[in-house]
Amino acid sequence: MIQALISRGDRRLAPLLQQVRHYGDSLGSYRRAFKELRGTLPDLEFYVHADWSSEQILPWQHLQGGLPVATLLKHLENAVAAADAPDAVDAPDRMAV
Repeated sequence: MIQALISRGDRRLAPLLQQVRHYGDSLGSYRRAFKELRGTLPDLEFYVHADWSSEQILPWQHLQGGLPVATLLKHLENAVAAADAPDAVDAPDRMAV
């Protein structure tokens, strides 16, 4: 959950990250900060569990990464296809990346 939050989060989560840093950068720090900031943060459902369109601009997309967007989309397509395969549950080590 924390990885999804950080990878999809934007500047509205800055108060949360500041509190986590203040409390010590541990899993417990996240729990404490979430509890303390409840009601002041955006809905975490949007960041963590929502299915985002591949066309949606990500908060960090303005940064130039090592892989082009087309490559990342191909990886996503392969992962979704592998997860939907009938034997994906039986043999997760054979899933395409």
